[in-house]
Amino acid sequence: MLHTYLDDDTGILTLTLSRAPVNALNEAIYDQLHHAFITAQKDPSVRAVVLAADGQKAFCAGADVKEYADLAHKEAEAKQLRFLLRCLIDVVNCPKPVIAAVHAPAIGAGLMLACACDEIVLSQSAWVSLPESKLNLPTPIGAAIAARRFEPRAIQALVQRAERLNAEQCLAAGFADQIVPQDEVMAVVQQRLTVYADIHSDVYAVNKRWLNRDVPGILQASCDHVS
Repeated sequence: MLHTYLDDDTGILTLTLSRAPVNALNEAIYDQLHHAFITAQKDPSVRAVVLAADGQKAFCAGADVKEYADLAHKEAEAKQLRFLLRCLIDVVNCPKPVIAAVHAPAIGAGLMLACACDEIVLSQSAWVSLPESKLNLPTPIGAAIAARRFEPRAIQALVQRAERLNAEQCLAAGFADQIVPQDEVMAVVQQRLTVYADIHSDVYAVNKRWLNRDVPGILQASCDHVS
């Protein structure tokens, strides 16, 4: 499930993935995220969003591959892709700052979710991967959203070789804005958000809309490429 908490003093909406053991994304969580980002977009009391997760095993280990086990492979894949696309576009289109607090490994769709955010604070002990190619699954959408955060050589390693990148590699490749000890991730996220207190929300929204102007179309095209 997704826990939501709005701090009335700061206007920070914290969305916490809480689905033991590895916070796998299923239809229910995707729907909860969708409604949470609609709220964040429309509610003027929300000034920023933090995407976090419970547990020590993973920030998010990707899609729940067992959810549609009763469906044909192509049908299940299409359904998962549709929910993932909507989720990534929700994050990218959110007019408020969205920071990912990645305290543990981010894998597959979990890494993509973090890549959609505006800033990422990463635990020194975390790592990331896009394992789809080892599962014989193409991931144009993974390549597309990773391009927002990673330099080209790192994307090649993630997408085509399914390599794991540790925190230092993520920082060097542009994925992480800051790497910190695991127990300091949330505090550093809060600290990074303080800078936005002096920036008018409309100014931020206009700039973000311009910066991300091509992203939704690119993500949609990546899905069309495998359909």
